[in-house]
Formats: sequence, C-alpha cells, structure tokens
Amino acid sequence: MRCPSASRCYIALPMMATLSLLACGNNNRQSSCTIANVISLASDDSQYLAQIKKFSCDMGSEYQYVLVVGSKTLHDNRSWTFKTRIESDVRSAPSPTISWSNGHMLVVRVRSRTISGALTEHIGQDLILETIYTPTNPDAFPNYF
Repeated sequence: MRCPSASRCYIALPMMATLSLLACGNNNRQSSCTIANVISLASDDSQYLAQIKKFSCDMGSEYQYVLVVGSKTLHDNRSWTFKTRIESDVRSAPSPTISWSNGHMLVVRVRSRTISGALTEHIGQDLILETIYTPTNPDAFPNYF
C-alpha cells in the first residue's frame, strides 16, 4: 500500500482500515512498524471518537503520534474519518493529551521544545480541532534539523 504524500486525509472507510495508510518512515520499513492506541475519548454525545495512536518503528527508536477522529452520522449510518500527524519539535516527545470542550471542540495539547501557540481548524460541519503547543524551553535556539 502506498503512503499518502500529505499528512492529512479524509477517508470514508472504517477507522481501523484507515490506520494502515499512515506509516513511519518509508514503505520499506512499514512492516516493521507497530501501532498502539494511546488514548481514546468520545465526545459527550458519542457522535465523535478521538484517538491518539503511536506509530513505533525500528524497534521503538523512531515514533510519531497520529490523531484519528471518527464520526458516525445518525440519520444515514455513514461514517467518516479524519487523520493528521501530530507535529512537535521534540525528538522523543511525550504523548499528546486530548479533551472535548464546548460540545464538538476537540483540544489536543502537545508538549514542545520551543513551539508555542494554538492552531484552530474547522473540520466537517460542526467539529473544531484546536491544537495547543506548550513549550518546555521557549527561549532555546530552534533546531530545524
């Protein structure tokens, strides 16, 4: 299976089937990667399920976190899945945390080294994704390599 070039994708497949589309590194190492569920949290009305997945490759020496949000519309039993990699400037970043706020607003908190601020995205009809970056060393010189 080929990996998508973009870090985000919308796919109308069951949630577990779509996880195989995201992999650590290149396609040659995909078979040596494992997926672990870090946290799952449903919205108050159970319309959305948010999950943080950890893709671990090369025996745990390389990993990344992926946010997967699934929705099931109540009137026609169709579902959709939204996935995005959670970026951080820390090589061995701690696990991000998630919480639901104000109905369908998903808040993702990410620990970083120097990145600070918040990104807000509107996804679908009523889902808002807010990613908040909290730096551990905001005055450090950024390392882009």
